[in-house]
Amino acid sequence: ISILSCSHAPSTPEVVPLTEREFLFEKGANLMEAQDYEKAQPYFLKISLEPLNLTDHLYEKSLWNLSLILERLGQPEKALLTLQQLERSNQGSIPLFKIQLAEMKNHFRVSNQFQALQVKKAIDQSRPIIRYSVEEIDDALRDTSILNFDHLILEELQFVVEAEKYFVYVMESQKSPINVEATELLISICNRTYNLLHNETLKRELRVQIAESLLDILRKFDQYKLDDLNLNAKTISKFTIYADKKQKLILDWLHQ
Repeated sequence: ISILSCSHAPSTPEVVPLTEREFLFEKGANLMEAQDYEKAQPYFLKISLEPLNLTDHLYEKSLWNLSLILERLGQPEKALLTLQQLERSNQGSIPLFKIQLAEMKNHFRVSNQFQALQVKKAIDQSRPIIRYSVEEIDDALRDTSILNFDHLILEELQFVVEAEKYFVYVMESQKSPINVEATELLISICNRTYNLLHNETLKRELRVQIAESLLDILRKFDQYKLDDLNLNAKTISKFTIYADKKQKLILDWLHQ
């Protein structure tokens, strides 16, 4: 009886302990999620300084997280160098589309507009809409569209303008809920930008430039959307109504 009972006893899965690299990555990821970027940085830096290990993707993922951290900490030059290192060594764990979007954004942030537009040209020529799923494009936009809203806000808004057609692509898709979430993300960026117009601590000249950049985002949307027929009420038509109202408010503010 004892032999029979043992044979039917459920087997306990063996717990595989984390390697040192996995422990470092998890520790850094938890701190990053808590937005404690300065404390998270050393963990990813340590992994990125180790020899490239082709048996896992922690090296590439650490470089990617490190680039995001450097961007959040206001160090776009270092973020760019990290992204370029990632692009050279990446084995495919981070989509090239996502890397190049981040490169374009940080080129704008270091005032290298020519190079930013060259990267944009390379992105468009690679035809990401064909190469990547809607989910992958949405994920890339979500990761690269967290703006600092700092002294480089005009450069960040220029990035949004250049990336906007990919937003519209996700918004026009039938993939729910990401089509709605992409719409809400673009609206939140525009709302936060619009609020800067009423920030009296900023010079009027800068606020006018911000207003013009926001108008550019809203007007580009009309160029990119396919048509005004059969629009999804939760996405394209919602943003169309939003953009029309916001443009009127911005123009009123400019003519005050």
